[in-house]
Amino acid sequence: MPSFPYPSFRPGQREVAEQVARVVREGSILLLQAPTGFGKTAAVVYGLIEAGAERVLYVVRTRNEIQPVVRELRRFGASYTFLFSARRMCPLLRPGDEEDVPGVEEFWETCRLVRLKGACSYYSNLDQVGRDTLQTVLGEAGEDPFLAVALLAGYGLCPFFALKMLVDDVTFVVATYPYLFNPDIFGSVFEPRAYEDFVVVVDEAHSLMEAHTLLERRLSLNDIERAAEELAERYGKESEHVRRLQRLRTMIRGYGGGMARLDASKLLDVLGDPEEWFDVAHELRVEKLARALEEGGAQVKVYSARVAAFLDALAKGARAYVYSERGKVVVKAVPSDPCVVTEEPLNRPAAVVLMSGTMPPASYVRDVLCVRKPIRVYDVELFHPAVAAEYGRWRRTIVAAEPTSRFTERGERMFRLYASYIEALTASLDRGAVLIVFPSYEFMEQVLRHVRAPGDLIAEGQDTVVSEVARELRERAAREVVAVAAVASGKLVEGVEFVDEEGRSLVRAVFVAGLPYPQPDATFEDYLAAMASKLGEDVARDYAYNVTASVRVRQAVGRAQRRPGDRVVVVLADRRFLYRRIRELVRLKYDSIVFSLEGFKRALARALRELGLDGRGA
Repeated sequence: MPSFPYPSFRPGQREVAEQVARVVREGSILLLQAPTGFGKTAAVVYGLIEAGAERVLYVVRTRNEIQPVVRELRRFGASYTFLFSARRMCPLLRPGDEEDVPGVEEFWETCRLVRLKGACSYYSNLDQVGRDTLQTVLGEAGEDPFLAVALLAGYGLCPFFALKMLVDDVTFVVATYPYLFNPDIFGSVFEPRAYEDFVVVVDEAHSLMEAHTLLERRLSLNDIERAAEELAERYGKESEHVRRLQRLRTMIRGYGGGMARLDASKLLDVLGDPEEWFDVAHELRVEKLARALEEGGAQVKVYSARVAAFLDALAKGARAYVYSERGKVVVKAVPSDPCVVTEEPLNRPAAVVLMSGTMPPASYVRDVLCVRKPIRVYDVELFHPAVAAEYGRWRRTIVAAEPTSRFTERGERMFRLYASYIEALTASLDRGAVLIVFPSYEFMEQVLRHVRAPGDLIAEGQDTVVSEVARELRERAAREVVAVAAVASGKLVEGVEFVDEEGRSLVRAVFVAGLPYPQPDATFEDYLAAMASKLGEDVARDYAYNVTASVRVRQAVGRAQRRPGDRVVVVLADRRFLYRRIRELVRLKYDSIVFSLEGFKRALARALRELGLDGRGA
């Protein structure tokens, strides 16, 4: 057995490690559900090492989530490398602003040409560096992957290819989702190895409920116009490809709001063969790159490549939609069925661990993600009641059954009612953050018009930066009440932490303003139709609505309880939380159910008193 790098196991950690080792030996799938702060990563890593896993691909949703995994691997003394977006690592081709991040295909084609021309010293310098040197740099960076990238670039080395060089020398590769779920990226990085050569761990696996969006391709009206300009400059304004883009621009310019479907086959007819566009984009890139290199640079933008990638997605079966984002017209191509993304990466590996604090049911994983391997389920709170009791001890859940976000009952009266409940909650606290979670931006805006919250309310928007919100909460929440309005499954509710310097949660209350069902836009309707065609209407609707909403609620609660001892009041403000199926899925003990604002105020005062959050406690 490997040594465990902590004084002792927390309740359930040893058993989780045993389950992990078992699925590795069996070649099956483990669905691991454990609360935030339980120590899932340490337990899983321990089990993988104990089982003798030779190659592990450990994937996380975002690059920021790589660091906690690296921290645990270093404690175990395990060999590792990590990979995230090469576009963001690249010291030569890194984009100047976030809005101009090139597409995957676009970046890699430019990178390939630069390397072929010998114009990237960062890449060519790797010929003079051994793997031992690269391991030394990783050691210098400690647990900070971003520092490792900066150090490698500072030494004149390509961070991505340096880290990739270590893949065959280490046991653990920690990477973001595309390295597993995008077959082109997986093949280019790990070839000649295949899925079967790896044990796979997927962190925050509830995110796979929207796995199909990993293959999404977007094309803005600005992209189309810039592509037409570069083509006109090279081939003339009357060239065939320019005329095709003009027809596309005409098709979408009359777009009137909301989200609408586009006929993918018609788009393909209008624009033509994706391979033609890839060829044209290649010619443009070669010419632009030659000019850039002459001028001492290497960054080029080829908007026609974005058109090619969009068309390629359509040709592979994605559906097409048009909508408005930040006031700009955008078309996107996205598949409707998550299986397109998950089927091979979850069935072909030697073994798989899917883990989350909010895992959907095993039946969902099997039916929606097309898992065929034998499934084992280990729910820490179910098998170890003491763990559930420790979290439950510091949580009080109130169901406010008077309001509802049901579409047929939305109106000024209901918006004002929600506002009054929110004001009662914020007025009851003396400090700390209050996270208010809405089903949609539209519903949030309607309610917030009537809310008089203390201080400056922080409302999530398209330009919200999570790190800035976290910093503001650390500065303010210790001395005053800070209300944070967010959208379910948005950037302030999924996979983020609002904690103080000692790791204690700054969120003292979570107010779920309505049952967070998905918004019924065209993409959701097509997803639902795809599920219904395989599973039947009733099962599909249960999965798409009830399971999704329950996971979103539990994710919101998880922003407040980051570890045992974090005290929080949870308010579920929608009468539909009393439905049997929702109670079954949400899995929270309802401490109070109230039917009026006055009843809510009494229940709230009692909950705060019991938790010591009424001004007389911590």
